[in-house]
Amino acid sequence: MSKLEEGEPGSVLGTSVGNAAVLLVDNARTGEKNIAIVTLTTKGLRWRMIGTAVRGEWPGESIIGGTWMLSEDTSEHARSVLRDLEELSCRWPDEIPSG
Repeated sequence: MSKLEEGEPGSVLGTSVGNAAVLLVDNARTGEKNIAIVTLTTKGLRWRMIGTAVRGEWPGESIIGGTWMLSEDTSEHARSVLRDLEELSCRWPDEIPSG
């Protein structure tokens, strides 16, 4: 949802104190940098966008935002999707033979 460049080091930087983390999220496609707070609660992981630290240099929509509650999904559909994902091989791009 944040239009981060996959695998790009430093896309998300932050620090944590107790059950909260303050994050600087780099939208690599626009150059925009946003600040968010993530808090672990009894209901799940709460994501709250605070604001923009640096405006983007290039055109593009920022979809990093809002307030979200991420919580565990124990439905059969979610367990099935997770099993499928666990069966896939996962390798870094430099581990995949070229050609």
